[in-house]
Amino acid sequence: MGFLEIFTQIPVAAYILFAAGVILAIIELCIPGFGVCGAASVLCFIAAIAVGARTFATGMVLTVSVLVVAAVLLIIFSVFASRGKFIKPLVLKDELGTQEGFSSSRDFDFLLGKQGLSQSILRPAGRAKINEQIYDVVTTGEFIAPDTPVEVVEVSGSRIVVRQITA
Repeated sequence: MGFLEIFTQIPVAAYILFAAGVILAIIELCIPGFGVCGAASVLCFIAAIAVGARTFATGMVLTVSVLVVAAVLLIIFSVFASRGKFIKPLVLKDELGTQEGFSSSRDFDFLLGKQGLSQSILRPAGRAKINEQIYDVVTTGEFIAPDTPVEVVEVSGSRIVVRQITA
């Protein structure tokens, strides 16, 4: 039995399943997802082998064909991925900074120099009431007892640094 005779014995349904498997594998490689297309591709390849394997020879030809196509697709994907062809659509290039009006934390600069009372033990972190609001604060390292007058000496993002006011 010649090599071409083996291909003529394979039913059309096996070719259709094989083509569907190739298309689904390409879709899986190009579009990020949950692997649904990849799993469907594997199922199509297995179904193509099962439908087309009327004899041992046709089963082996289909199995080798599936493995070769999978290897070629993997090599093509690796080459394109190494050149950054698939990664670019997955990475956000835009930046959202303070110039665009975006801030990841509240701006507490208005508290600089304000005075208040510690609400909990500050060792060195705790809570303080400043301008009738309670804030999470830290000290510069010292322990401060509750109900002690404190002053905001530094603000960095959402980090509010206080020190004890000495009389």
